[in-house]
Amino acid sequence: MSDFAKAMPLLIFNMGSEMLYIISARLEAQRIPSQKCVKVLEDLIRSMHKKQFRDELFQTRNVPNSFAVRQLFDRLVHSSIMRLNVSSMDKLYDLMRMGFKYQMLRCSSADELLQVTATHLDGIQRLVATADVCELITETKALMLQTYTPMRPASLFAIKQELCRFFQDVRIRVSLLLEKGLQKPDGSIAICLDRPDATGSLPAGTIQYFDDDEMKQDGFFMIPRHVGFYTPDQLGTNMYAKPKSDFDTSDKKVVTYDTLPSPKQYDTTALDGINLLASLIGAPIASPEMKPFRVSLFDDCKEEEKIESVPTVRIDAQSMSADYKQSTSEIARCFDAKAISDSKSTEMDDLISLMDSVSK
Repeated sequence: MSDFAKAMPLLIFNMGSEMLYIISARLEAQRIPSQKCVKVLEDLIRSMHKKQFRDELFQTRNVPNSFAVRQLFDRLVHSSIMRLNVSSMDKLYDLMRMGFKYQMLRCSSADELLQVTATHLDGIQRLVATADVCELITETKALMLQTYTPMRPASLFAIKQELCRFFQDVRIRVSLLLEKGLQKPDGSIAICLDRPDATGSLPAGTIQYFDDDEMKQDGFFMIPRHVGFYTPDQLGTNMYAKPKSDFDTSDKKVVTYDTLPSPKQYDTTALDGINLLASLIGAPIASPEMKPFRVSLFDDCKEEEKIESVPTVRIDAQSMSADYKQSTSEIARCFDAKAISDSKSTEMDDLISLMDSVSK
């Protein structure tokens, strides 16, 4: 298996953690009962970290396109008792993509991406307290260490390049990032140059002189820089959570990866792999106390629900006369022509106002 073929677990688990951060913040903001909030988070974590899904995810050889990943997360979200409309799911997926893209591009080296993933897994583990759910996350962290720790920096760099290709055309403005100066008005991420040195690289400011393929002289140019592993923007933590003074840093039980069985090898295409992953998610566990509920995660989605609830008049076109059908078809063509002209002037949805509600 090539190096970039192992990018899929990092993509799904990091985007999935961002999804849990956003859902937790929005359910709390809408004052959903705490029992339902916990139930939703536990259902999602169980679906995303259960053994069958996790093992198959690590065997996926290619990263599928964004549409296929969107369908996978749609299936994942609805594996809980929560039901989202299409608009809420679209905006949730956009936030997930921009959240992880921002953190990935802010990493100074490819191996720092593993630290971001570990921080993500620790963050979602703090959202739940059930022992079996926490154990699933712990097993995922152990399998991540088993898979990525022995890899060379060049292999990790190939994985990061594959992830960059996945997010290449994603430029959605997020107010939370814009306010902190972490994103430019055109939607691109502001790259911070004041970061730690990449693993295996020379310190910033090193000057080397070569002659006949041999280094004859070296020097060092002093520049202001931080010392150690410096993460001013706390990559991997919950950007949407309210700041707390009593931050939990208690040690968690760790399971060594030596006890985990080796996953089976499968030869699958990207499409077959994503379909298999979707089938492994399954349905939510039935509970007599917890019934499925429908929620609009974002305020601007409520207006769309009101429009959908307006009664509509249905006309049987088969019973119309030939003349009436001809006249209505001409009118329909006029509307189609107008719709085509109007669609050229539409722009991509802006999530600036959306993140204002998330960060409050």
